[in-house]
Amino acid sequence: RAEAGDMVAQRELAKLYQQCSVFSLSPSNMYATLDAFAVARGVPQSSYDGIKKRFSATCSAVDGGQVIPQEAYANWFERAANQGDSYSKVAVASHNWVTLKADDYLSLARDVINSGDPEAIFSLGDLLALAPESSDIAEFKSATTGPYANYAWSIAACRLGADCGPGSYRLDSLCINTGICGAGDFEDAIRNHVVPAGQQESLDRAIGEVQRSIGKKPS
Repeated sequence: RAEAGDMVAQRELAKLYQQCSVFSLSPSNMYATLDAFAVARGVPQSSYDGIKKRFSATCSAVDGGQVIPQEAYANWFERAANQGDSYSKVAVASHNWVTLKADDYLSLARDVINSGDPEAIFSLGDLLALAPESSDIAEFKSATTGPYANYAWSIAACRLGADCGPGSYRLDSLCINTGICGAGDFEDAIRNHVVPAGQQESLDRAIGEVQRSIGKKPS
C-alpha cells in the first residue's frame, strides 16, 4: 500500500522501520542490554522481558530480519509528509531541526493542530522545545514556556487518544531510556516518577495551556 501511494501506509511503515531499527542491528545485543539495565536499575526483570517479547513479535519479520538503515524510515516519512501527513511532517522537521527557520515552527504547529492528530500533537511538543527564543510561535507561546511544557503536550495528546498505554512503544521506550517501568500509562509515569508532588498543580496549569492552544477545553 505504501508503494502504491497510500499516505497512511507510508507513515505506518516509516514508524515500524524507525521503531525496529535498533532491534534489527542485533536482537541478542538488545536483549543483553535490557538484561543489564534490569540489574543496574533494580527494575524487575519481567518489565524488560515483556519489552523483549513485544519487540520480537513486532520486529522479527520486518524485511525478513535484515538490518534497517536510517534512510528506510526517513524516506517513507518524507513521502508521507509530501502528501500532507502531519505526523510525518513533524518527524522530518525533527530530523532536520537545525535547518528550520524561526517561522517554520509556527506553520508546523498550526498544521498539526488543524489536523487534530493526537500522535502528531505528541511529537509537536518535542519539536517546539527546540525552537529558538527568537521564534514567533504566536498563539502557542504560553503553551511552550515553563518547566513542564514538554510533558504537558505529551499528556494532552495522550488524553486525545495517542498510544500511551501499557505495552505501547511509547511506554516501552520510557522504560528503556529512563528506567521508569510498570507505571500504568504515560501520564501516570510522568506524574508519579518525574514531576514532584508539590509541582502537580504547575503541571496541570501547563496541560491547560496546551489544551487551550489546541482548542480543547481543559479537563
